[in-house]
Amino acid sequence: METFTRRYGAKNMAEAFEKTKEFNILDDLDKITCPTIALVGEGEGDESLYQAQRFYEVVSGPKVRVCLQKKKVLNPIVKLQI
Repeated sequence: METFTRRYGAKNMAEAFEKTKEFNILDDLDKITCPTIALVGEGEGDESLYQAQRFYEVVSGPKVRVCLQKKKVLNPIVKLQI
């Protein structure tokens, strides 16, 4: 909690959350026209999955949506080809 408030130069959590509103880009997502990847992990929870899907739907350039599946990986070095 202290790191979060310090990062935004806030005195408390309420002030820090208020300052994070400046970083909202929802109204500008359609202006993103460069090649983009919406990458999310299956285990990150419903909100992260929703945000990745929303991002993918609104971005107007070439795009790929990747949802990494939860499973045991025997070799931690994975090459992703898109």
